Amino acid sequence: MNHFLRIAKISPFISTANAGDYIINDYCDKILIDLFGDYQGICLPSREKVSQVGGQAILSSDYTFVCGTNLLSSNMLRYKQWEVDLRTPYRIAFSNIPKRKLYDLKKITNNLSKINIILLGVGWWSYQSRPTLYTQLVLRQLLDKKFIHSVRDSYTERKLKEIGINNVINTACPTMWRLTPDFCLDIPSKRSNNVVTTITDYRKNRERDKKFLEILLSSYDNVYLWLQSYEDISYLESLGYYNRVKIIAPSLKSYDEFLTTHDTDYIGTRLHGGIRALNFKKRSCIIEVDNRALEIAKDTNLPIIHSNNIELELKKWINSEQPTSITIPLNNIEKWKSQFRGNNNGRE
Repeated sequence: MNHFLRIAKISPFISTANAGDYIINDYCDKILIDLFGDYQGICLPSREKVSQVGGQAILSSDYTFVCGTNLLSSNMLRYKQWEVDLRTPYRIAFSNIPKRKLYDLKKITNNLSKINIILLGVGWWSYQSRPTLYTQLVLRQLLDKKFIHSVRDSYTERKLKEIGINNVINTACPTMWRLTPDFCLDIPSKRSNNVVTTITDYRKNRERDKKFLEILLSSYDNVYLWLQSYEDISYLESLGYYNRVKIIAPSLKSYDEFLTTHDTDYIGTRLHGGIRALNFKKRSCIIEVDNRALEIAKDTNLPIIHSNNIELELKKWINSEQPTSITIPLNNIEKWKSQFRGNNNGRE
C-alpha cells in the first residue's frame, strides 16, 4: 500500500516578524512540492530546541530539510540562528522511547541512524574564522552523510568543506532557482517611473540610508517603501522619511499585490525583497549591507550596489539600461534534485 511521503521542514519562518523568511519558505515549499508532489508535511521552528513532538516528527519522516537563511555559523555555541547543540541528536533519538525503555541501546542506536537532516539553500552568517570544534561536532552529528546538501553560495560551501563535510554543493538561494536566462529576458532593462525600496532595521547606517533614499526621491515620480519587518517603521521615522514615501504594509501578501499591480523598479537593502521583485519580473538592484548579497552576487551576477560607493553607482544604475543577466547553477540544482527522484511515492 502506497502512502504520501512524510517531510519535516526546519524553517526560520516560524516565530519571525521578518517577511523575508516567508519568502524563503514559499520557494522552498514550491521546490519540495515539485520533487515530492502532495506530501504529508510538518514544519518545525529553527529558533527553538527540538521538542518531543518535533523529534518524533523527524524520526517518522522520510526526509528532514533545513530551509534557507543564515542558520550556520563558525561558533554555534554562541550564535544560534539554528537552535541546536550536542544534545540535539539524543533529544531526537529519545523522543519516541517510553521512560521504561530509556536504556534500550538498540532502539537509541536505530533512532540516531534515522536522523537524515538535509540542507536546502542554507547560508553562513557573516564572514568568520574557522569553525570551532564544537560547531564541527554539532554539524557532523546532525547533517546527513549520504545525501548532498544544498547551500546558497560558495562561501558557505567552503566553510562546510573546511570541516570535512564534503557532500555539499552551491545551488544559489532557493528563492532564485526560477531566475533562468529565459526568465530574465522578460525583466525590463530600462528604468520605470516608480521604485519600491526597503531599509533594514538591524543593519542601520543612517548616512547610507538617507543618501540612497534622497537619490530615489529625486530620481523617481513615486517612491514606495515595503516594511519587510515591522521594526523598519521606527527606523524609517527616525530617519525622517515616514511621510516622504508611500508605505506598503508589512506583509508578504501586500508586497505581492503591489508587485502584481505596479510598473516599478526595486532598489533597497533587503536581499529577499529584491529577489522577490525579480521573481515578479521587476528591474531590481540590492544595496549590499552584509555578506549574503555580496557572496550570492559573486556566484550569480545578482544586481547589487556596494554601500561604500553608493552615490555614484546608484545614479548610474538608475539612469542606464541594465539588462538582468543572472547565472543560476542549473547543473548543481539538477544534481541536488536528482538524488530524490525515484523515491517520491512514499513508504510501502
